[in-house]
Amino acid sequence: MLDKRSNKRPKNTFTYINQCTIYIALLLFSNLAASGQKKENNKPRLPFEITSSVGGELNRFSTLKGYLRANDMESPNFRLFHIGLGVAYNFNPIIIGISLSGGNRGGFAQRNSLQSYRRAYISTNKIQHRSFIISPEIGIGYQRFSTYMVKDGGEGNFLDFMETRSNQVKLKNHGTALDFALGLKRIKNDRIYPFIRLGYRYGLRSNPWSVENAHVYDAPSDRINNVYLQLLFGRGR
Repeated sequence: MLDKRSNKRPKNTFTYINQCTIYIALLLFSNLAASGQKKENNKPRLPFEITSSVGGELNRFSTLKGYLRANDMESPNFRLFHIGLGVAYNFNPIIIGISLSGGNRGGFAQRNSLQSYRRAYISTNKIQHRSFIISPEIGIGYQRFSTYMVKDGGEGNFLDFMETRSNQVKLKNHGTALDFALGLKRIKNDRIYPFIRLGYRYGLRSNPWSVENAHVYDAPSDRINNVYLQLLFGRGR
């Protein structure tokens, strides 16, 4: 059985990731400011990479799906579209970066799903073939996911639905994940242009689903388990 504390985020893990993200951000921008003072051919050398992204992802959540199917209920759609931003600094040969993204499925319609994700990662640009770079990435991230379940065919008077028989329930899940990705970049005019990333996230632990504004004691648990594909727009050195 789950007690009330089951619906709370693991503060230690979340705080650790926030601290790492802030530290890396300060490290990136402090080095960026320092490198801007160095001149080469009367031009500042700025070995950083800034990107924006658009793409899609597929979340598995197999335990919740199995639970709903066993009770003759339709599973939400866990395929999302997302957009994101990222910044990385090239310490040569290691690249350290951070990224933020948000996903959506269905807008504000019924059964919509929402996701937010932040990560810190290390990478390299040393795997090169002609004008292309294959860039492996290993990181750690924190994901928050929510989706709506809408129960069809309910009956009752208006007050019943306001008090006890709501036909829509908001489910939430969160967790920390290892993030493995492979990026493809192109070199042109002494610049590096990222343009695609394929990745996989694997949750470090299984966390129970929660119901918004309610305490539940027998909720199924899932770990983050998804694949994603992104188109990248940006450049770096």
